[in-house]
Amino acid sequence: MIKLEETGNSNEYITNMLLKMKELKASDLYLSWNRTNVKLQFRVNGVLSHEKYYISKEFAETLKFSLVAYSGEDEYLKVIDGKLNFELNDKMEEFRLSVAETVNGYAIVIRQYDFFNNENNINDLGFMPEVITSVKEIIEDNRYGLFLVTGATGSGKTTTLYTLLNYLKNNKNAMIKTVEDPVEVYLDDIDQFQINLKGEKKYHVTYNTAIKTFLRQRPDYILIGEIRDEEVAEYTFRASFTGHFVFSTLHTGSVENAITRLFDLNIHKDKIEDSLCGILNQFLVPKLCTCKIKDGKYYKRNVDGCEICRKNQKPGYNGLNVVGELAQLKIETGNYKKENWIKYISINENLNYLLKNGLIDNITYNFYKVEDNVIK
Repeated sequence: MIKLEETGNSNEYITNMLLKMKELKASDLYLSWNRTNVKLQFRVNGVLSHEKYYISKEFAETLKFSLVAYSGEDEYLKVIDGKLNFELNDKMEEFRLSVAETVNGYAIVIRQYDFFNNENNINDLGFMPEVITSVKEIIEDNRYGLFLVTGATGSGKTTTLYTLLNYLKNNKNAMIKTVEDPVEVYLDDIDQFQINLKGEKKYHVTYNTAIKTFLRQRPDYILIGEIRDEEVAEYTFRASFTGHFVFSTLHTGSVENAITRLFDLNIHKDKIEDSLCGILNQFLVPKLCTCKIKDGKYYKRNVDGCEICRKNQKPGYNGLNVVGELAQLKIETGNYKKENWIKYISINENLNYLLKNGLIDNITYNFYKVEDNVIK
């Protein structure tokens, strides 16, 4: 058991923090500055762990400077978003580091990268079969266009996209290029480009520059990591007009919100009609442990848990299920209107599938089901 009592050695403490992440299989580690101390907490299976640690602000300050130093970022920046490279058990590991200055000090988040398996199979993502079938149709039947994967931070968008790229690489012998900021997972036989807007301006490489360069290299598919603003949105749609198939992500809560968001980013409906061929919205819900109990037609969680799940925040749950909402569109006039979609698979259909197959309980189903097109 790795302990996290405060020590005088920042490197030793960082090592223990990161090893603890791996021990817990935590996706995120949080350091939050309060007025008198700093709280350390982990996110496991999508929820914050009850296990908390507190260290002094003085010691946390040394941790902050050490973490930033390992990332190679400028320690005087008020906001930092980069990579953290750190040696654990004689192996160099890579994490994502986010630092923001707050009124009490800082908010730091460290995210693990190594949850993606390069051998991931598209059928093992956890979506209901109808979603996988429709996604395959979208990415295989359209010679060009734009496919969006949407959802909140930590909803599994990156895993889904990289798995789709692997599928195309292995089954279609496809030439694939990615433009990302940052590159989160390294993929074999795929050309990945890291946007660089740091240091002297003459060395900057923007989304526009990277996309133009890759278009000249005749890829079959391009991934543009995330549509964050109007500029990136414009470049993403331009890329899809050139006869290439483009993947990207948006932070939205539903398929319809994704289209609204595109309008907010000043993407005219003509561009959507000429490019957009699919939107997959996804989020994660608690998965019943194998110790689940039959409850009439369905299953419920075992509140006492078992050896596998007893130490989790809520015994009876273990791991996460993905819930997908999918719209399959034609590249034609009015395709952004729901009545013109080729196919639509709703959140409730996905939840019904999980409930009937004993993967979630009625509590989870009722909490996440959609009423009047709004997630509860």
